[in-house]
Amino acid sequence: MEMSIKTFDNVHDFGRAILESPLHELRLVGKSDDGVFEFDTDTDSNVNIGRFKLPVGYVQQKPYLNGILDENGISVFNGKMIWIDGDFKGDFQNCKGMFAQMNVQTVGYGINFDDVDVDASFMFNESNFDSDRLTKIIGGRLRAKGMFRGCKNREVVGFVSTKFHDVTRLVADSSIRELIFYNCDLACDKTEFESNTKSCIYKNGELETINFKGCTDNFVRAMIEHINKYGEDDDNIVINIED
Repeated sequence: MEMSIKTFDNVHDFGRAILESPLHELRLVGKSDDGVFEFDTDTDSNVNIGRFKLPVGYVQQKPYLNGILDENGISVFNGKMIWIDGDFKGDFQNCKGMFAQMNVQTVGYGINFDDVDVDASFMFNESNFDSDRLTKIIGGRLRAKGMFRGCKNREVVGFVSTKFHDVTRLVADSSIRELIFYNCDLACDKTEFESNTKSCIYKNGELETINFKGCTDNFVRAMIEHINKYGEDDDNIVINIED
């Protein structure tokens, strides 16, 4: 019987396997052991989703999946749908641009980070979500500049117990209409947060509502000051604050 899990010790061979696979939907299931790329083509016939894992060392250097190219310089994931497994705990701390400009869907309850510093900047920059379900981010101490900038087909993003270093253009130019912050805080002191955050969280976007539930006073104050500083007078953003 042929083994369905193939391992590759370099990105070019892995990319070729993705490119040549007839599978349209692929699921990122975290980090691989032993520093290799893994691609599992054994799918449940009902769902037909292949699974792949990435080596941490590679992701630390080049986290953006659309940088894995074929011989013509086109992303091997072009036209594929990436399902994102919920648990990033202990896996990746550099997620910069990871799913930028890709077709993506989040699995289950959301994306779960450890309480460690994570570079999530531009993680879903111009990503195209497959349905209009809520995307939930849980935990993490995030550098969240442009995290959902320009993303499409997603209206609500929730952050749960997340701490922020930066929210510059977090949902700018995007389809996001509602942000929910539940039990959130700053990951640094307020002065550092202010110097990190250079431009409006929702600039040129569709945002209508921001909900703060059980967040620290420090976080809510910093966010409202940010909106007052960088927002426009006619933005008409509704802000709800609950203890």
